[in-house]
Amino acid sequence: MNDLDALARTLPVVIHIGYHKTASTWLQRVVFPSQPRLVRVVQESPARLNPFLAAIVGPHDADFDPSAARDALDRVAVERLRSEQPGPDGLEPASRVLLVSAERLSGHAASGGYDTHRIADRLAAALEGRDVKVCWLVREQVSMIESQYRQLVAHGFCGPIEALWAEEPGWRTVGPRAAYYEYDRLADHYAARFGRERVAVWPYERLAADRDGFLTGLAAFCGVGGFGRLSDEAARRVVNPSLPARGLWLHRALNRLRRTELNPYAPVDLGPRWRAAAMALTRRLPPRAALLPERTRRALRERYAPSNARLAERYGVRFDT
Repeated sequence: MNDLDALARTLPVVIHIGYHKTASTWLQRVVFPSQPRLVRVVQESPARLNPFLAAIVGPHDADFDPSAARDALDRVAVERLRSEQPGPDGLEPASRVLLVSAERLSGHAASGGYDTHRIADRLAAALEGRDVKVCWLVREQVSMIESQYRQLVAHGFCGPIEALWAEEPGWRTVGPRAAYYEYDRLADHYAARFGRERVAVWPYERLAADRDGFLTGLAAFCGVGGFGRLSDEAARRVVNPSLPARGLWLHRALNRLRRTELNPYAPVDLGPRWRAAAMALTRRLPPRAALLPERTRRALRERYAPSNARLAERYGVRFDT
């Protein structure tokens, strides 16, 4: 083991777990690269190619090996540190912070977040004894569900939006669950594994309303001096847009003839060629303000009110609705 190998095992680790549709991709591509002290351990696209993420998310419970996951993190960290020698702006390697940022660590809407607590447990096991902090953003549930549904349809989902808040679990398979959007439950689980002071949760709405203030708080939590000044173009850049609400029915219908991870047994596969024509047609349709009627929006807000009250009390997260 050389000095760099030994050093990688001692550096603090910040884990940003998402959620999906809370500006995670923007943070990964625009914000995090502007801070030279952060060693971005996850850079591949798709993230599933990253050895550490694969070791955390991929294995069956009977095959999960925390030491293998730990070694994968250290191996990737050493590769990143070595590729950046000498360090940016003359930084010493010992002053660096390892950053793991991947939305899949917060589960996935298509599977109802069935493995969110499992992932937290695996991270805790793999990083036992390390200086670890965990953070993520959440979003008011109606806004989150509408945004995630548009993204799911883009990825091949064929179900209706109502499927995303199903109360009863599937018996033979996993699928969307209403409980996925009870954010306090996952926050409490991470706090139990890593310590309350090492867990931070922020509302996406705070980032939208006060970008500079949010980024100052994020940098302080990560233990770095701040993030580089963003140009107006970078600050406003949309890097992972969802499908527009209008014409969503057309994409959902065509998904039945598209083989994807969310629809692997389509009778035929039209491939990607139809999507440009569908988007062109979509742009001709009248705008659609919201996917959900007001009555459904009120019912969902009532459904999540107790969870949001706990989230506000324990983590200071409040949604303006």
